[in-house]
Amino acid sequence: PSAAWHAARNDPKERGRFAGAAAIGVFIGNLPLFGLHTVLCVLAAKRLKLQPLAVIAGSHISTPPIGPFLIALQIAIGHLIVHGHFNVPADLSPSKIGYLACLRRVALEWTIGGVTCGLVLGAVAYVVIHLILRYLPHLHGHGTAAVTDTPTDSAVHAAAPAAARASGSPQ
Repeated sequence: PSAAWHAARNDPKERGRFAGAAAIGVFIGNLPLFGLHTVLCVLAAKRLKLQPLAVIAGSHISTPPIGPFLIALQIAIGHLIVHGHFNVPADLSPSKIGYLACLRRVALEWTIGGVTCGLVLGAVAYVVIHLILRYLPHLHGHGTAAVTDTPTDSAVHAAAPAAARASGSPQ
């Protein structure tokens, strides 16, 4: 994970892949498939060849304290898409319409609203994470040159202990 993080901070191509992985996680986290989010994240990461931890981290948008508000928003948006207006609390009262009818109605609206919110929040997450990764080295006063070694520097660092052992000097 730390290698993926450093690559995402320093390489523009990896930055986009990391942000995309988190955005896919945010999309999956908005789906009303609780208990399956992590499995779906791992499958998506494997299928799309993305960093699994970034996908899983993105899916955690649906955990408390944000999760319950997202669920209410998703149901409201789904109701708006299906019926053309926002629902009032009496519309979803199980005591008035019955539990099974309430569950069927909420399931459809939640699914439609979840996909819609997932697409929008996934796109927002991609942009925000990409910008954070792009400017993060600069926020800490490090440029990319200060964070990564060149191939020559890596070879010198790797050869230094061997040269010290050959000369008999302490490391």
